[in-house]
Amino acid sequence: MSQATTVKASNSRWEVALLIAGVVGMLAATGFYVLKYGRSEQVQEIQPWQVSAYSDLGVTDQAIYNALVTAQEDIAWIQYAEGPWPNIATLEDFLVAPFARDFFWENNGQLEWGFRDVVQEGEMQGYTMYHGNNGTIEGQSAYILVIGHLHAGNNMANHNTIWVHNNPQQGMPKTSTQQSLILEGWKNVVPYTGKNEMERLQD
Repeated sequence: MSQATTVKASNSRWEVALLIAGVVGMLAATGFYVLKYGRSEQVQEIQPWQVSAYSDLGVTDQAIYNALVTAQEDIAWIQYAEGPWPNIATLEDFLVAPFARDFFWENNGQLEWGFRDVVQEGEMQGYTMYHGNNGTIEGQSAYILVIGHLHAGNNMANHNTIWVHNNPQQGMPKTSTQQSLILEGWKNVVPYTGKNEMERLQD
């Protein structure tokens, strides 16, 4: 005949106390890590020769700017595949906005785009500029996409910038150095920050 044995439950007060202590310790450690190693995003500083892509561009300028940001990648891939930096006709053939004369082009000022390779720092070093002006929408800017390609041996480092000018008829700059663009009244467009994007999504 089997006998049943009753096992008394242990006192759970110590277990609860240990659990609370563990949670408090974990929160304290996490807070310490965040305070010491966490990064807080700095306020975006705009220089007098810059404009913010988030707050300083009108609707049409925003559209052209966003298209140029995307076009940088397309231009780099075309150059990689074809050899020379693509001119406007080539970009039109590849249907790259904002250069292709499509629905986007018609609705964003029908800009006149030009292209120039500028060699300024030696035989294999320089910049390529894509310049758009004479837009038909009131208040829109003139635009430049500057692709800086610095060759060193078999390596190439690209540094791209986008500029706007409040005169929609402003012509192609003679040089692509930052100083000369600033002196001609061009303003460098500072990209969105993560904080800007959160603000946009919350609006």
